[in-house]
Amino acid sequence: MAVVSNNKIFRWVNGIVPFEISKDFPEGSEGRKEILQAINEINVRTNCSFIERTTEPNYVVFVYDAKWCQSYVGMLGGRQEIRCAIGKNFKAGSLIHEVLHALGFYHEHQRPDRDEYIRVVKSNIKRLDDFQILNSEIVETIGEYDFSSIMHYPRRIVNPNLVNNISIDTIEPLKALPLETILGQRGALSSKDVAAINQMYPKKAMNTKEYSMSEPIKAWQLILIITVSATLLYITVRKITT
Repeated sequence: MAVVSNNKIFRWVNGIVPFEISKDFPEGSEGRKEILQAINEINVRTNCSFIERTTEPNYVVFVYDAKWCQSYVGMLGGRQEIRCAIGKNFKAGSLIHEVLHALGFYHEHQRPDRDEYIRVVKSNIKRLDDFQILNSEIVETIGEYDFSSIMHYPRRIVNPNLVNNISIDTIEPLKALPLETILGQRGALSSKDVAAINQMYPKKAMNTKEYSMSEPIKAWQLILIITVSATLLYITVRKITT
């Protein structure tokens, strides 16, 4: 279902992720819409909450990259970038993949038990970094292997890591997959992705808005953060600005 860092220091407190969108993606731009669509997928379907940053010290910022979508794994502390190569080949689904990296998720095909489910065609790959099996001492697996995970690579990919830079098989499932299973899909979170996120972040700490794709974000909104102590209920009002 997922593979994540087993060190909880890299997890976002209460599943709340403050974010900024760089000026590379102005209001109304296609890139900004794709970013907000990716954020909506997380906010609507999981316990995690992406909120527009005010003064929070730990946050992510979506920035433009000419070639690749990239992200660090987990919360590092301070400002950390999610790089977005938005265009023909990289849409919201690719950004959801990177957002899950930022939440602490690794590639599904790098699980310690992956050799029970797939064969990596190493002879077709120049650089094996993104195909190496992760050390079971530093990661933990959640649930069963998920061929439909948005964190899985496709059977065939084209990038400079491949021999001759052409599309060839890099991953072969060891058993026939159901017809509806798309290895390496980038459409949306799979049901097992959602379950894994919610197991890693088990409580929804705040209600978050679903951002509009066609209209600018409103100048401000109020979010209630409710925390409960042994005897008191605290309600904090957070003002969010664009």
